[in-house]
Amino acid sequence: MEKRALFDTGLLFLLGILTGLLPSLRDRALFVGTAAFLLAAVILPASKYKGKRKRRLCLLFFILAFAFFAGLLRSGLCLEEERQVLCNAEEISGLRIRGKVEKKTKKTGYMELILKDCVTEKGDRLGHISLSSDRELPIGAQVIFSADQAEIRQQRNDGGFDEKTYLRSKGIFIKLKNPDFEEAAVPAFSPGEWLYRLRSRLSSFYLANLPGEEGGVLSAMALGDRAGMDTEVKDLFSTAGIAHLLAVSGLHISLVAMSLYKLLRKCRLSFAISFAGAVPGALFYALLTGFSVSGERALIMFTIYLFSQVAGEAYDMLTSLSVALLIILLKNPYAVYDTGFIFSFGAVFVVAAFAGPVTNAYDQLLRYRHRTIHGWEPSALERFSSALFSSAVVCFGTIPLVASFYYIIPTCQILLNALLIPLMSILLPTALLAGIFSLPLLLFPAHIIIYLYEWTAALSLKLPLARIVTGKPSLLRMALYYSCYYILIRLLIKFFQRLIAAENLADTRTAVRKLRRRYLPLALVLAALLLFDIRKIPARQFSFTMVDVGQGDGLYLSTPSGTQIFIDGGSSDEKNLGKYTILPFLRSRGIDSIDYWFISHTDADHLNGACEAMEDGFRVKHLVFAEGVVKNENFEKLFRAAQGCGAGILYMKQGDVLADGKGKSLLSLTCLYAGDQELYPDDTNANCLALWLKYQDLSMPLWGDLGEEQEGLILEEAWAQKVIDGEMDTQAVKASASDTTGTGRQASSIPSAQGHIVCLKCNHHGSKGSNSEEFLDALHPSLALASAGKGNSYGHPNKETKERLSERDIPLYCTIECGEIDLTIEKGALQVRCPYRKN
Repeated sequence: MEKRALFDTGLLFLLGILTGLLPSLRDRALFVGTAAFLLAAVILPASKYKGKRKRRLCLLFFILAFAFFAGLLRSGLCLEEERQVLCNAEEISGLRIRGKVEKKTKKTGYMELILKDCVTEKGDRLGHISLSSDRELPIGAQVIFSADQAEIRQQRNDGGFDEKTYLRSKGIFIKLKNPDFEEAAVPAFSPGEWLYRLRSRLSSFYLANLPGEEGGVLSAMALGDRAGMDTEVKDLFSTAGIAHLLAVSGLHISLVAMSLYKLLRKCRLSFAISFAGAVPGALFYALLTGFSVSGERALIMFTIYLFSQVAGEAYDMLTSLSVALLIILLKNPYAVYDTGFIFSFGAVFVVAAFAGPVTNAYDQLLRYRHRTIHGWEPSALERFSSALFSSAVVCFGTIPLVASFYYIIPTCQILLNALLIPLMSILLPTALLAGIFSLPLLLFPAHIIIYLYEWTAALSLKLPLARIVTGKPSLLRMALYYSCYYILIRLLIKFFQRLIAAENLADTRTAVRKLRRRYLPLALVLAALLLFDIRKIPARQFSFTMVDVGQGDGLYLSTPSGTQIFIDGGSSDEKNLGKYTILPFLRSRGIDSIDYWFISHTDADHLNGACEAMEDGFRVKHLVFAEGVVKNENFEKLFRAAQGCGAGILYMKQGDVLADGKGKSLLSLTCLYAGDQELYPDDTNANCLALWLKYQDLSMPLWGDLGEEQEGLILEEAWAQKVIDGEMDTQAVKASASDTTGTGRQASSIPSAQGHIVCLKCNHHGSKGSNSEEFLDALHPSLALASAGKGNSYGHPNKETKERLSERDIPLYCTIECGEIDLTIEKGALQVRCPYRKN
């Protein structure tokens, strides 16, 4: 502990920050920390240690205690600052605000300006502000304006994006739009604006002199400018596990800085002069590319490294990492929420604490085996094997972090990183030199390397099990994973050390075989535990979720036997619903395929997200339509997407039943209505699929966008009323469906049990033309759910529908207020949870 006191200090400061930002832990941790401090203050002076060592231990303990309480205090001050800013912003609309442009980013159709030191005309402090504007202002400009307050979107579903947390990680608590600028004082010279224009010039140079999408890729890699980057290429790099190459991070800063430092040293300049030239160069590149948290971390660590070279002292990566941690968190404690912060510090910690020692032990073994060869240098194969081994250790060490944010592990990322990261040392320097000196010929290496990146990434995704859906790991699973990981790393180090010792024995081969028999089985067991632990297995229990898709429908259903069902999945106001809402929701729960995806009807707000998911390659086994489905353009597009992902196509007709499980775990979906093209030609809503869900004592009508007329038609059917009442004889319902692909499906009848809990999923998003009084009186629901988008032009859920529910004392849960709505049955009782409900 004494050897790395600064690292321990940074760790305790981080712990204090995290404790202070989590209200559930704050009071308890404060009590435990105070008790531990007082107890140690009594025990340490009376301990067996004496003299100088005792004084050092006492001093170290008090420093660590101070670091923890300093973290608590700093996070408390940050929370108070946020509370004060939000209080000042309650009546901000219409007020004149003064601020300074600190940063700007070009978005699709507008500019995002980050203003600092903002105050209202009343003198109330607002701190940093995010402002959406159609006017581009130079960085450094002093502006006076008024604007409307924009909504900061919070997380609404499992796996969803939380804009509030993202902005907080940047120290921003307010978001504004539609500014009316009254004054803009532009400085004569602004370093920030000059760097922005240089960055734009370099980006334009790359776009003009590289073919296809390669200019946008190089702009992202070398400059952090993703404005001209193709979306498909971005997704390709992300799914292949090499997205970190596209974001200017600590890797890029370190490569550029070390290249400059080595160049100065090769010019036979002293350590001090090389230090004086390399650090400003690294700072310039970091500022040019946006000065991200990971770039700031790399710059601090690089500066400490060079300073140690000048001073002739040993460099310790964990200590320098701790210094960077302290500097960044003292500035902004909310940086702990930043994805770049977590990945950057997590990856470097894994490199310093695990990959470094293991790789050193492996390299020592190689050197020892060639100790008799004078001037020996490792071969290309040995260097690659060392890089591959190091990449494997780092990738396994960061798997829980990747799973926590992306819920998917690309299986080929170990090999890709070992192959592609070394090429960055060629790509970055040549690209920057080509851009600065306007030399298009120097872009040829970048062209070859980027093509190689894209080719290998695309090839890796064609391999079997290219991606493993892990789900979002819990803290307990992450703790178990890292426990096994630590034991495995220590085992590998011990194994290499024993191999070195075996080199001196007379019978080396026999000794090596014994070591392999001793260590290999345990290593394989630990590796298997790692892979098993990180993969989240969906719980085999009944669960129903109304996903918040905005103005649309998206219902997820899991059965006790493990069958995964999705109903609809579309929206009229959420863009890229499949990519940004449905797929993250499913993957966060560890779901890599859907067994039955029902589409109630072919309006876009019920299927466009499902279509996007299938086009992305998500596996769907069966796609189910109503027999009377309207086959419009939306249907044709979805049909093609289903064929592309290998889904079988099923058509349900009235009376068909999809049953899953047996006994008390039997769940059934009965088709009560499958449309009537003769009566309602080309009317998508009137030809909607109406399902009746039955599980134990719970019943639920899933009738899509049916109106009052169709509700009445279903209720007039005697057999349908028996299904609703739970009185249908099992022989009366025959399960049959036309399977156009020959895949077939199991089907059986529903049990004859009387249900007494009816959960109403409001028809047509709660419109006044549905959910009639006769319908409600026939079903007697205990609660109602509605899926609608905030501020939708239809007024869903309608006021009249709310009044009908209120008159019957039926509580209504709507995604507008609740976000995702979860239903489970626990100990025979129906549980309703809204984990992302707005306060």
